Amino acid sequence: MADSAGGYERPVMKMAAARPLAAALLTLAVVACGAPSPVTGTDKAKPSKTASHPPSSLVASPEAVSQAVVAAWARNDRGTIEQLTTATARAEILKRPFPEPQPTFVNCQAAPRVAGAELCLFQVARQQFTFTAEVRGKTGWLVTAARFET
Repeated sequence: MADSAGGYERPVMKMAAARPLAAALLTLAVVACGAPSPVTGTDKAKPSKTASHPPSSLVASPEAVSQAVVAAWARNDRGTIEQLTTATARAEILKRPFPEPQPTFVNCQAAPRVAGAELCLFQVARQQFTFTAEVRGKTGWLVTAARFET
């Protein structure tokens, strides 16, 4: 059992002294696991213009980006639409309800008035709409304009 030295029992003293230390270590471990990592280098607190880059498969071609925008529009996926469009195109698309029946992709061809751009045509019953797609920096192809005809 416990031996006495100077009126105190040693195991009891060791256990009593170890409790606050164990509690402090446990508290540190719990706090450290839930704490965010410190920010180094660039200031992460400032919001960026684009929260994340779209998958490269979605911006690899005018066909891919225009069809991805239509699919995101059908799901009302505003986050994906934001990644794949400019503000001008996004405003034009989102001010309209998604057309019924589902639009059919027709084709993409060179835009006559914008060098390097492609016009991607979609058909909905008797209506058509076109997305203008352009390469934008390192992002890839983005929809930069939307035009709806009735």
